Amino acid sequence: MKGLCFILSLGLCLVLSGMGIGQEPKPDFREDLKTAIPEGIRMLEAKEYVAFLKAFVPPELLKKIVGDGKIEEFAEKFGKGKSATLLKVLSQIKDAEPEYNEDKTKALYKLKEAVDGKSKIEFSKQEKYWYIEN
Repeated sequence: MKGLCFILSLGLCLVLSGMGIGQEPKPDFREDLKTAIPEGIRMLEAKEYVAFLKAFVPPELLKKIVGDGKIEEFAEKFGKGKSATLLKVLSQIKDAEPEYNEDKTKALYKLKEAVDGKSKIEFSKQEKYWYIEN
């Protein structure tokens, strides 16, 4: 009987450990610029424009831009226009350190070389996620 209880307890432990109970949830990539920027680069390279826009454009601004239209339509235009410039900008800053404001809710990256007239990119932190400001 003791052996059966031990085996059942061991099996329950294995099942619960496989469910992730007691484990910390993995942080979202947008919580830190060191993970957000490489993921943004990956999304742009993979042409995952809808996912990129949902992740990096502040939700209220995205809603305003898309309006009554579909995000897929906006993403298609973004893919044909600004995505290449943004990919160059993000690639240039991926290993750089930004200048933060006092409360670390704004981050400014100055580009070493201007990209299509852009000399900087700014991010803002809303709640716990970083979004592109310009």
